[in-house]
Amino acid sequence: FCSRASKRTQYVHKQDVSRDWATSNPTVAQYILQPPGTQHVNWDAVQGTVRLANHRSSNKTCVDGSHETTLQTFLNDRGWDDKLQKEATRLNQSGSKEYMKNLISQVLTYPLTLACHCETIQYYKQVTMANANIHTDGKQVDDMVDQSKSIRICVVGARAEATLPSIYWNELLLAIPEEAINLISIDFVGPDVPRGLKPRQFTIGGNKKKKTIKFTFYSKHLQKHTSMNGTEKLWDAFVLFNPGLGHPNLEAGWIDTLQFILNYKRGVPVLFTAYNSIDAERDHNIIREAVSNIDNLSKPRHNLLDKFSLNPFASRLGTVDDVPSEGSPATNHSDDESYVKKQKIAYANQFILLYNPAENNGTI
Repeated sequence: FCSRASKRTQYVHKQDVSRDWATSNPTVAQYILQPPGTQHVNWDAVQGTVRLANHRSSNKTCVDGSHETTLQTFLNDRGWDDKLQKEATRLNQSGSKEYMKNLISQVLTYPLTLACHCETIQYYKQVTMANANIHTDGKQVDDMVDQSKSIRICVVGARAEATLPSIYWNELLLAIPEEAINLISIDFVGPDVPRGLKPRQFTIGGNKKKKTIKFTFYSKHLQKHTSMNGTEKLWDAFVLFNPGLGHPNLEAGWIDTLQFILNYKRGVPVLFTAYNSIDAERDHNIIREAVSNIDNLSKPRHNLLDKFSLNPFASRLGTVDDVPSEGSPATNHSDDESYVKKQKIAYANQFILLYNPAENNGTI
């Protein structure tokens, strides 16, 4: 359940108490990380919680603190909290239930962050299809409805999320109503995607309530992959999990990729996440600049770009960014307390931004 090291930054687990607890209680940790059964779950409640999370992640203030309770509500509705409570009672250790919840937040952050925005991505696809097919007959309308129930997403610069076990991606399917979406295809693209990963898929439900998710993996940079495989009418959205667009070590490497994404098919939704407020601010500045570079004078879009907001399904396991936010190079500092004070705590997908170029340029 821990992210792999990568070029994103060098991360060190500085005695995170939840990880320490898991190390001391490995059997319990493995047990509570197993998703509960699905027989007696109130799916309307689960899916309602995920839909509400979409609204809360769009709330720029969250003054009521509701984003803090979303994960707990999901665990309650899903039946996961019962496992945690039983184990916490049995162990009788101070803080153990919170440590368990933090561990679960790490494995659920990627699928649930995506789940609460899938219907928004689908909506943009439906509108785009409708605009492109104003004059249609009955059969064409039926075909459009069928097509609109599937979405294809490209996760750019994928790392840890590409190796997340299927049992956790299963939660994405469970969190989405089958009448809305019945097929999700996810392409993980990036040089840090492990080579040799085979395409896979799994299906839940049956008859008219069947939902399927498909995965493919490409260990290449996005532009190299698209030049070899073509891109016309392929993806309905891009997702960049914690990319570090404005990180001093990575900024230059993202320029061409970001321009490609923002210009793709006259604009499709792009979901960005960030590790912390500093990461979000740096990335927002880069996105704003990239958007302004492709604006025309009659329809400026960068002024409509939202700010990052808190993500209700962020991971609660903290890691430490070993590169100072000011961008100065790291040195040998293992015992340097002054350097540790400069380090920034990072939480996977803590902040989130959904940007749709087509909406902001008037296409939608």
